[in-house]
Amino acid sequence: MDLNNNYKSLLLVAVVVILVFFSVYKRKTLSKNVNKWHFSGAVDNIRYDVKKYPWVTVDGYEYNLYYTIWDFNVKIGKGDTLIKQTDDLRIKLIRQGTHDTISFNKRVMLSINDQ
Repeated sequence: MDLNNNYKSLLLVAVVVILVFFSVYKRKTLSKNVNKWHFSGAVDNIRYDVKKYPWVTVDGYEYNLYYTIWDFNVKIGKGDTLIKQTDDLRIKLIRQGTHDTISFNKRVMLSINDQ
């Protein structure tokens, strides 16, 4: 009986370790794909999923901004310009009809420059 419980405990630990490994691997793989993105243009469409993460369409391609450096309290509007460079997770937002630029990085989440 005690040996059976040890096997169950060992199996549970193994399953948890495997799940953690695959979730970390998946996160790294998706993050590498996001690094390859390069876009600069007006937002054609914006939608938010159930977790409130933005999905934007720029030049006919849809991007999930979850893996980018972004302040999710800042709402994106249709017609706003988004800029993302290759090998950079930061996003720059330029509001439509103004020259207000919002840039995001790891240390300073929000800076607004009036140009």
